[in-house]
Order: sequence, then structure tokens, then C-alpha cells
Amino acid sequence: MSHTLFQQEPDVPSPWGEFVPSLERCEDRLVMSAIPMIDLLHHDLQDDLGDIPIYGPAPTNSFLPTASSPTVSSHVLANDSPNLPSPVADNSNVTSQASSAHQQTGWIDAQQRFGLNGTGQTVAVIDSGIAWDHVALGGGFGPGYRVVGGWDFAESDSNPYDDRPAGFHGTHVAGIIGADDSTRSGVASGVDLVALRVFDDAGKGQLSWVENALQWVHQNKNKFEFPITTVNLSLGSTWNGSTIPAWASLEDELQTLRNDGIVVVSSAGNSFKQYNVPGLSYPASSSLVIPVSSVDSNGMLSDFSQRHDRAIAAPGRSILSTVPDHFLGTDGIINDWALSSGTSMAAPYVAGASVLVREAMQLAGWSSISPTGIYNWLMETSDTVYDSVTNASYDRLNLGRAIANLIPADQTGDDWGAATSLTLQNRMTTDGWINSLGDRDVYRFTAQSSGTVTLNSDSSRLQDSSWTLWSNGQSSTLSGSPTSSSGTTFSVVAGQSYAVGISDSDQIGPYQLQWQFNPSNASPGSGEGSGGTDANASQFGIVRSGSNLQVLGTSNSDRYQIDISNGVRIEVGGKTFNFSAGSIGNIQVDLQGGDDLLRVTGGTTSEKIDFASGRGTIENTSIRMSIANAEQLEFTGGGGFDRAYLVGTDGDDVLTAKPRFAEMTGTGYRLQVNDVQSIYVDATQAGQDSAYFYDSVADDRLSVRPQFTSMSGDRFFNYASGIERVYAYSNAGGVDSATLYDSASVDTFNTSGDVASIVGPNFFSYTRFFENVEAVSSSGGRDIAAVYATDSNSILVGSDFSGYQDSQWSRIARGFSDARTFVNNQLLSVRSFAVEELVSMDWMGSMNVEVPASSSNADIGSDMVTNASPIPSVVINAGVRTEMLVDSIAESFEAFASPNIVQDANDIVEPTSQMGFVRLPIDEVADSEHSHFESLLVDLEDERRWIEAIFAEHGV
Repeated sequence: MSHTLFQQEPDVPSPWGEFVPSLERCEDRLVMSAIPMIDLLHHDLQDDLGDIPIYGPAPTNSFLPTASSPTVSSHVLANDSPNLPSPVADNSNVTSQASSAHQQTGWIDAQQRFGLNGTGQTVAVIDSGIAWDHVALGGGFGPGYRVVGGWDFAESDSNPYDDRPAGFHGTHVAGIIGADDSTRSGVASGVDLVALRVFDDAGKGQLSWVENALQWVHQNKNKFEFPITTVNLSLGSTWNGSTIPAWASLEDELQTLRNDGIVVVSSAGNSFKQYNVPGLSYPASSSLVIPVSSVDSNGMLSDFSQRHDRAIAAPGRSILSTVPDHFLGTDGIINDWALSSGTSMAAPYVAGASVLVREAMQLAGWSSISPTGIYNWLMETSDTVYDSVTNASYDRLNLGRAIANLIPADQTGDDWGAATSLTLQNRMTTDGWINSLGDRDVYRFTAQSSGTVTLNSDSSRLQDSSWTLWSNGQSSTLSGSPTSSSGTTFSVVAGQSYAVGISDSDQIGPYQLQWQFNPSNASPGSGEGSGGTDANASQFGIVRSGSNLQVLGTSNSDRYQIDISNGVRIEVGGKTFNFSAGSIGNIQVDLQGGDDLLRVTGGTTSEKIDFASGRGTIENTSIRMSIANAEQLEFTGGGGFDRAYLVGTDGDDVLTAKPRFAEMTGTGYRLQVNDVQSIYVDATQAGQDSAYFYDSVADDRLSVRPQFTSMSGDRFFNYASGIERVYAYSNAGGVDSATLYDSASVDTFNTSGDVASIVGPNFFSYTRFFENVEAVSSSGGRDIAAVYATDSNSILVGSDFSGYQDSQWSRIARGFSDARTFVNNQLLSVRSFAVEELVSMDWMGSMNVEVPASSSNADIGSDMVTNASPIPSVVINAGVRTEMLVDSIAESFEAFASPNIVQDANDIVEPTSQMGFVRLPIDEVADSEHSHFESLLVDLEDERRWIEAIFAEHGV
């Protein structure tokens, strides 16, 4: 084990002696002028922590003990620049600079189009408290204010105010999430806040307070007017890994909150310069949270930010937000703002983003919204940012795309020329969507007779909508509100055409229009027509009782077609039966025995389709259909924002998924949906299931994991889980990308030309014709990648990846334990990232093992591998540390090895390499009895056999 820096905290007794873990601060200090506490706030981080212990990186497999009450601190970094800017309050330049964060994520465009603000949700900020008297945070505390409640775990009272002298952090974080200001808005300016204080006045905290705060969230999640949906943790430990440390104590609470459906967001950490390798702080490294890295205004990863392929990056440099009045010097006007940098600023940005995504999902009618679903959506709609330091690509928040892809596409025209035509009936309903703040849905009809039309609108979302009427080429505003009980009424003349438009300047969302036409010659009470129901319907198993309709099949193979786009239309046995719109609310279909087929056509409203073997449901805002004993089920959308859920069986199922289409088949059943925007498939975990995914003519994105597969593009999203074998084809057009992920077991990735695949135990994924393919090994197991190229000039090699890129294809294998590169089927190199060595063939046919330049003396040990050359030798690529490393090794040999092995550094440096290789004769070292070299011989024979097996496999 390599030793790391620990410091004993005198106030906390430790049963392990001097070792006490803590959490570190995770963002840059505020950048401002006229700060009375300038000495406290702008000096070095460790000084800021006082007697809070810190420690450095720990070996992956080492055990870190924990004290009974470890300390905790927020993620804040020291100021990078000695030059302080002018005061930020009411400064347009600073406001503009901070607004670039919203521009970068697409928030501004999303606000202008959709106006979502998080109203109806509450976010818990576990931090240093919140200065709730700030004008942009509601100006008060408790019911009726924005900060609706909270608790102070540092002082055990109900006053979680962000106090001096060290207070500011929680207020700054809260402002990023939900500040309500005309020019400096937070991400979700309508959200309520809960302040949970886990730092005292001096900025010290304990991990146990964080644990208690998480428990408090669970106990009080439904206490307030709006439920707690999100928790922000802008804090973390001095840790850098993909897994949780041995001393992690928050997992039970985090799991409970996930079960509650609450999203937990955590800052990734600011110690990248210390570690210089990808990894996350804790609790960001927990799989139960959304980890967040920081990007600068140019969209690139911040130099201080820890990073990982599981994290999503968001703006974290020079973020403008709220601070308490005392922080800039108390003047009694609680309206101060300041700049700060760090992953502590990026995390609340994503917390606010998750609130808006949940709001959009609720509007779109998602039946199941979970933390995992929100995380997956953020990642699926993210941008890719390349990091030249690690030679890896990471995901960056694209909030505009995340929301836009959830909002249904506009299906109804905005003016007379583009209006949706309909036939006005005595009583009918029409479902629609106001898709943007500038949207107006217009419906046109021709009056068959003179009379009056009364319109009402039913919407839980639209609160300030208005009517527009077109008649004789003129438009006018109708009196009355669409959401009022009386609605609006206007007269029509037989033979003339009219159009009615509905719009809302403040909200978007679904609505239902209720039309009633009263002919001028009608007698009282005769307004509803019969709908033309055939008297012989019962002969075909069609029975109506009020608004309920029952459809019964026979023991034969029946064929039914049901259209619910405008009323209900049923076709069976050459007969057609019609029921007027609004007259039927519930349809029960039971097709009895035989091999039956049921085809259903939806309307312009949004339908939700749930199909399983032989059964299903279809529902919209006016009709619900339940289906039983239908061996073949088909649904075709009518243009609305439809969602379909298909469930397989315990047998072997086959899925075919195309843009807006899916068909699932198995023994005794077939399910099919057409013209459906979002399709979700659960093949269950039984059987050996196969799936075939196909692209669109536009640019598409495929993601394949052992647990699930998704493919998305222009106005379509296909998702499947529980599939053992996945085949994906990109041959329709566009520039398509695929990301293939490994399992926790040993997997193999192969790619050649237009084909790429990854195979593991009971898991297989295959892609063809995708322009860009990236395979990622991050789940465990000693995975192997084999990359076949035709030209050595196309080979790409980085610190953790191998691959090739030519004029047609880009193929990258990232993070694999072992990567083999072939050119014209001849083995070029074998690279082992698990132990950070490169095995290659030199001109003499010997194989040398190189440790990258990032290695240090402490790394030379268990990671070392011998070679299989006729004259064995270990070659250490010391890189930029050549001189220090060579001198150290030479000194060791001079002290412990026989004189004929080495005399000085010059004797062991390979002179032909500009990087400076150190060559140690393995046989000589192996004969050494000195314990100083024992670490060089760890697993020597096992590694020798492993390398020999690789080359023997390829006939080398």
C-alpha cells in the first residue's frame, strides 16, 4: 500500500489512532471585491478547513478506516486569481458572463419555448443552510415562502440559516437551483426549497449530519405542499474512484431515497489536478447518485474537475448566484450576488435540470418516472465533450435537447391555412397540446346548419389560455376563458366556415376541448345524436350500456378493427358500427378462443399503449380500452404523442424495432405498434431473447448495455430491456453513432470494417454500418478488445483506448483490460490497461513491457510484467520522470545488486529512446535475494503465462 497524507482531528476520538477520513470542499472560492472576510475566503483550502483532517488518494484495494463521527466539508476551491473583479451586484457584464451558462446548456432556448420552471416540486439542499431572506429566494421561511422548511443538524434546531462567518455556500447553491430574478434566474425558478444545514458557523461538518439529513428527507418527503423530488449534495470526500470507499456510510440512505423516487445529485470533486486520472469523490462515486463534473464557459472540462464516464458535466466556472447579506458586508438589503467556481456549482445546475426534466415527463404523460429514468434521459440527450488531458470523451448536459425531446411535436396548425379540419357534431371532444409558449392550435369546420357553438377547455396545466375566432376572413378574440366553467359561445350560419384557436402565453401542456352544437331549429334536449349504431351489433358481440361498450369474440379466429380517432368505429365481418365522439368512455374487448387479430387506430390525441402476450390496454383522455385473449395485437397512431409499452414472455421472444415502429413475437403471440414516438420494451429476464434495431434516414444514436438498449433519432425513441442478443443496423442514412458497454463479467469486443460487436456471458451485441462505434469497459471483468484495421496509419492509441479511424469508420475500445490491434490480420500490439503496460514486438522479436509516463516509484511493483523474449528484460518507460526514476533504480542496484548488473544510471538507460527506458535483466533480478525487488516479481510467472498465451493464440 502506498502511503497517503492523513491528519488527526483532535476533537474527534478515533479508535484507529491517527487515521480519520473526511470530506473535502468542492468548488472555487467566491470571486468578488469589498469582502470584509477576504483573508478567510481567499487563502489556501487546507487552511480554510482548520482542524478538519484531509487525506490523499487511496489505493483501489486498500482499506480506509473511519471514525465514529467523521467530519464533512463542502466542495470549495481557493481563488485562482489574485486579481478580484468589481462588485457583482447589478453589474451587467458579470450578469452576462454568468448567463453564458444558461446559453451553453440550452436553458434559455428551452425557457423561451416551453417556460418550465419546476413549480410543484421541492428540492432539499444539504449544505451550509440557506439565507432565505434573500429577495431572489422568496424573502422568508416556512409555509407560503419559497424556502418552505428545514433543519439545522449542526446546532440541532429548526433554524437552518446560512450564518457567518463561513456561511455562503448553501445560499449560492440554492440560487443556482431556484433563484427567481428577472435577469439572473436559477435553473428552476418556481421550485420550493428545503434547507438542511450540515455545516456550523465555522464551516465544519460531520458525515453523520449528512446521514441524518438524508434520513430527514425520507421522513418528510411529502410533508410540504409539493413533494421533495430532488436532493443536492455539493460536498464530497477526498476520494477518486469508480466505486465507493470501504468507509462509505450513506448507501442505505441513498438507496432509500432512490426507492422513494427522489433524485440525488452529487458534485464530482475538485481534485483532478491531484489525481490526474478519471474518478469521482464520494458520494459521487456511489451508483445511487447522479455525479456531476464541471465545464468552463467554452464547454470544456474544468481543469480542477474530477471526471468519469458515468458523470454528466454542467457549467461550474464563474457561476453567478445568491449569497447572504453578511458575506459582502451587511447593509440590510438582502439582494447580494457573487461568482463562484467548482463542481459544487455544477451539481445544483443538474439538480435544477432534473426538476425540469421530471416536469416535462409529467406533462408528456410518462407512466413511470424514476431517478434512473431521469439520469438515463439526461445522458441520452447529452452532448459529447472531448478531454485532451485524459484522451476520453464525456457527457455534457444539453438541457434544451432533454426538454425538447420530451415535449410532443406540434400536430395542429397555428392559423386558418394550417388549421386542423373537423366535422362538427352535436357533442364531441378534441384532445390537443399547446407545445410551446408561442403555439396556437386552430380547428376549422363548416357549419351544416345554423345555431350556436359552446366551447369549454379542460386542462390541469393551462391557466391563462384564450380563444380566437376566424369568420369571413376576419379574426377576433372570443369572450370568456377556456378554463372557466361557462366557456365561450358563438353563433354559426349554415354553409359558412369557421375556425377556433386556443393559446396560452404562460404555460404549455395537454388540454381537451368540449364542443356542443345547438341547431337553431332543435327542440330542447335533442342536441345529442345516436351515432348511427347498427341494430345488428349484438350479433357480432358488440353490446353498449350507456358509455360502456363490450366487444366479445368467438371460439373462431376473429378479425376486429377498432378506430378511436373520432368516436368509436368497429369493423368486423364486413359490417361497420359507429358510436359518436364522447358517447363511449370505456371499451372492453375479449376475443375468446382462436387465433384472433385486433387492429386499433388512434387519434390525434396522445395515447398510452400497454401490450403483453394476448392482452393489453389503450387509453387517452376520453377512452380506455382493455383487451383480453387477442393473440395478435396491432396499434397505429393517429399523429398524437403516443407511448407504447410492450412486455415479453418467459420464452424466447424476438423484437424488431424501427423508427416509430416495433414488433414483438413469441410462441402464440404477436404485438405491433406503428407511428408511435416512444416505445419501451421489457423482454423479461427469462428465455433467450433477440432484438433487431434499425436506424432512420437522419443522424441516430444507439446505446447498448447488458441491461438495456436504446436507439433514438428525429422524433423517435426505442428502448428495450432484458434482451440477451442485440443486432443493430445503420443503413438508412445519416451519420450514426453507437456506444457498446460491457457487463460485470469477462467480455470481448471485436471490430472490423463496418462491423462491431461485444460478447459476454449470456450477452451479445452486434452492430453494422454505424459510422462511429465506441466500446466502453467500465463494469468489471478483465475485458479484451480486438481491433482489426487494414492500414497502420489509421491506428489510434491513447492512455486508455485503442482503435482506428479511416474515411468511413471510427472504432474505439476504451478502458479494456487488454486491447489487441491487428493490421491486415497480423497482430500489431497487445495493450494491457489493467496493469498499465504496453506489450509490443520490437525489430528483434522481443517483447517489452512499458509503464506509462504517469507512473511513479510507488507504481513500480505489483503492476510490473515480465516479457517472453529470448533474453527477458523489463523496460520501464519513465517518461518525464526519467532522471529521477533512473537515479533511484540505479541507486538501489548499486546498494543491493551484484556489481556486474549495473554500475550507474547510464548503464541501465536505453540510449536509443528519447523517452528514456530503464532495462533491468529479469533473470538477474530474479536471482536477487534482496527484498527491495520483491515487488517487481509479484505475479511474475502468471503474467508470463498470460502474455505467452495471447501470442500463442495468434501464432506468434
